[in-house]
Amino acid sequence: VNFSFNWWISNVNETYDWGPCHTEMEDGTPSGDLNKYKVMSNGEFDYDQTNLPDSVDSPYWQGCPAPDDQSWIDNLANGYDTRFLISFGPLDIPADSAVHMTIAFLVGEDFHQNPQNEEGPSWSPDEFNFDDLGYAAYWIALIFDNPGVDTDSNGYAGDFYLVGDDDTARTSGDGVPDYQGPAPPPAPDIKVETGENSITIYWTGEDIEDVKDKITGIYDFEGYRIHIAEANLDQYFVPLKQFDKVDFLQYDRIVVMENEEGDSVFTGIYNDDAVYDDSLYSVEIVTSANEHIRDSVDLVPEPISYNMGMPPTVEKQFEGDDTMKTYYYYTIENLLPGDDKYVVVTSFDYGQPSRALEELESSRTKYARWIVPAGASIADNKVRVVPNPYRVDHDYSKYWEYSYTGTWSEYSRKLRFFNLPARCIIRIFTLDGDLVQTLHHDDDADGSMVGAEDWNLVSRNDQSIASGIYIFSVEDKTGGEDQIGKFVIIK
Repeated sequence: VNFSFNWWISNVNETYDWGPCHTEMEDGTPSGDLNKYKVMSNGEFDYDQTNLPDSVDSPYWQGCPAPDDQSWIDNLANGYDTRFLISFGPLDIPADSAVHMTIAFLVGEDFHQNPQNEEGPSWSPDEFNFDDLGYAAYWIALIFDNPGVDTDSNGYAGDFYLVGDDDTARTSGDGVPDYQGPAPPPAPDIKVETGENSITIYWTGEDIEDVKDKITGIYDFEGYRIHIAEANLDQYFVPLKQFDKVDFLQYDRIVVMENEEGDSVFTGIYNDDAVYDDSLYSVEIVTSANEHIRDSVDLVPEPISYNMGMPPTVEKQFEGDDTMKTYYYYTIENLLPGDDKYVVVTSFDYGQPSRALEELESSRTKYARWIVPAGASIADNKVRVVPNPYRVDHDYSKYWEYSYTGTWSEYSRKLRFFNLPARCIIRIFTLDGDLVQTLHHDDDADGSMVGAEDWNLVSRNDQSIASGIYIFSVEDKTGGEDQIGKFVIIK
């Protein structure tokens, strides 16, 4: 395979449309498919843009005129906008087939060590610092082909050497691309129960806390965070609580901690962008360890802190569990009944402080669960409907029917049935007994959850319903008693 590297300036003004000359071609933009293919297949490497002033008298320029505007030579050498083309081939690609290519772009800080380099370096290796570029190349190789990962499951996971008597260090991958960079610990699969104006979240640490990072090969799990939101969008999630391993170094007085390999050194607890509206939420960063935090949330979330240790546990057996299991749990209190929330438990690692790499945290939006708290009357298990009555002359779009995408239509209307059994069928009738709509409710949040189901006030015939009194029935598919109720629509 042959390689080419060429560059030029694209400009509608012929005076400024220029580039290093190529075989059998004029300088400047290669116009049309034929000229573009000639550039791609020329097998030439253009000199660096920064070397332009030194190349004017070079034999490379013979028969290739300098830019029409001589003042552009310095502008180009100082980084003026150009077009770059990297080409390789020829490749014989049969019809209906594809060739996968991997191209890596490396950047590195502090490359130039000599302040005079901008005036034209000699390109001696002694003038430059390749440390950051080398580290970038190292990471590219790791991500392209993860050491110790048998991607094609043929029993070979890459070369290695022995470390001590019972450990190994991988020096290469298995030769099969992975394209897998560092990842956070797996997210816990949560189970949810609702109580009186509260939500209790359960999860286990199985297959989370004892998972090695595929890139570093170390156990870097650090802890869990609990977030809550009114919409399943990153910018709406607010951190409520953080539980993490008590693994900080003990000092009589901590002033500064530098170069501590393998320890959890936090530069921050949360992302400033994660708090959507500071008029609604307040998140305080607590800089001291072992700060007491109440296990509940009001309209304003409690402060969060770090090195708090793991959450409390309880022995429970949910549907699908073979035996009793140990679950972590956390209760969010003082919630409004029927007011839906998204909750999620994320896991995070401690990053790599020695390289200034921040921690990685599992996704909030991917693993969030939609939960509707029950009211104080949960003991009677009575299904409620809100709003009741539903009034068209009221503007529900500001909150109840608010669209986070900025659009609203007749299908955006919302009537909510809550305090529902985990699995049930809701049937809606007119007073004459005509079936208007059937809703199938099956909570995806594991556990003995009392949930909710929304209806957009559109009938099974795709028509907006009329004013009137409506009857609903709830057929409990979990073995409980069926229920009947009513609601009013005013238009």
